[in-house]
Amino acid sequence: MNGPPPRHIGAVRSALAAAALAATLGACSSTSTSASLDTSTTWALPLSTSVTTPSGVWTTLAMGHLQDPLNTFWQLPFRPTGASSWTNQVKATGTATNGGLVLAANGKDLAVAVRPSVDLTYTPLISTTDGGLAWSTGLIDEAITATPSALALGPSGQATAITASSAGGKAIPGGNVIATNGSLSSWKTIESLQSFDSTQAGRVCAAHSFNAVAYAGNSTVVGASCTNPGSTGLFVSTSNGWVPTGPAINGIAHLTVTALALRPAPGGSGVAALLGVTGPKGAAPHLVAAWSADGLTWQESPSIALRSTDAVVSFGAASGNDLFVITRGPGTSLVAYTVAGPGSNWTTLPPVPPGTATLAAGHGGTLEALAVKGTALRIWTLNPSAGTWVDSQTINVNIQYGSSNP
Repeated sequence: MNGPPPRHIGAVRSALAAAALAATLGACSSTSTSASLDTSTTWALPLSTSVTTPSGVWTTLAMGHLQDPLNTFWQLPFRPTGASSWTNQVKATGTATNGGLVLAANGKDLAVAVRPSVDLTYTPLISTTDGGLAWSTGLIDEAITATPSALALGPSGQATAITASSAGGKAIPGGNVIATNGSLSSWKTIESLQSFDSTQAGRVCAAHSFNAVAYAGNSTVVGASCTNPGSTGLFVSTSNGWVPTGPAINGIAHLTVTALALRPAPGGSGVAALLGVTGPKGAAPHLVAAWSADGLTWQESPSIALRSTDAVVSFGAASGNDLFVITRGPGTSLVAYTVAGPGSNWTTLPPVPPGTATLAAGHGGTLEALAVKGTALRIWTLNPSAGTWVDSQTINVNIQYGSSNP
C-alpha cells in the first residue's frame, strides 16, 4: 500500500529514428532506422511527497511493516513556517491510514484525502487553513486513486479529484475525474475514462488511466497515461472541452508519455508536471519536468535518463523555486535531483540517507530528507557546502501493529 499499482505502457509500433528519444531530449540528430516502442518501463509514483503552505511544510510517507499492507500506516509530518522541528499530525485524519494519504495545497489551504483500506469504500477528507489548529471535514463517496496528484485545490474554493470507475463490472483505477465548487462533500463526475477516450483529444492519447489533476488559475489540468505515441498526456479544460497541452517535445509522434504528477509550481504561480517518456526498445526512459502559468503554454527541463528497472520514489517542491525527484535503482540505491526551472539543468544531490521517502523545503532555505526505518522517522538536513546530510531530528511513531486487521 505504499505506492500505486503499476501502469503498463501499451505496445505500439512505429517507424522511428534509432536515437529519436535522445534527439527529443536534447541530443544531436542521428540516422533513422525502424524500431518498436519499448513497453518494458513501468511508470508508477508512490504517494510520498511534500507540499508547502504559508503555515508550513506538510509531507506524507509510509511507516511500519512496509511489506504488509495491514501494518503499513501513512503519517502526516508537519514543520511550521519559521520552526526547525517537525511534528506528526496524523491523528487529525481520524481514521486508519493503511490505504495512504493524498495531499493537495493551493497556496493557502491544505487538504488531505485518506484512501480507503480494509472495509472502507469511501474517502474521508480533512482540510485546514491555519497549519492544523482547526480542521474541516469532507467526503468522497468513491475511492480516490493511489497517485500523489489525485486531489487538487483551486484558487477559488473549487477542488478536483481522480477516483476509480467501473466498466463491465471491473474497477478501473483512475477512471473518473470528479469536481466540486466548494463543499468537499458534494462532488460530481466531470469526465470518465471511457468518454474521454472517445473525444478527439482523448483518441490521440488512448489513456490507460487518469493520474493527476491540478489548477492553472481556474482552469483544470489533467494528466494521463497514454498508450499511443504522440501526446504529452496533459490536457486542460476549456469552454470547448479538453484541449491537448504540454511542452512541445521534438519527435513526440514517436514517443509515449505518462503524466506522473502535477503540482502547484514553486512560488505559487501556475503548475508543474513530471513526465515519464518512453521511446524505442533499447533506449533509456527519461523523466522531464515542465512548467506552465496558464495550462496552455509550457516550458520543459532537460531530461533525466533512467534504466528500465529504475523506479520513481518521490516528486515535489524543494527549497525556493526548485523541484525535486528521487529515483531508486537496483536494490535500495537512491538518487535525488533538483531543478530550478525551465531550461535549468538537473542537479544531482549528495547521496540521500538510507530509507529516504521524500524531501522537503527545510528551515532557512535548506533541504531536508525524511527517512523511515520501521517506527523511527529521521530528519536529515543538507549541508550544501560540505555536501553531506546532517541528522537533525528523530520522531518515534507509536504504531499499533495489528490494529487494522479485519
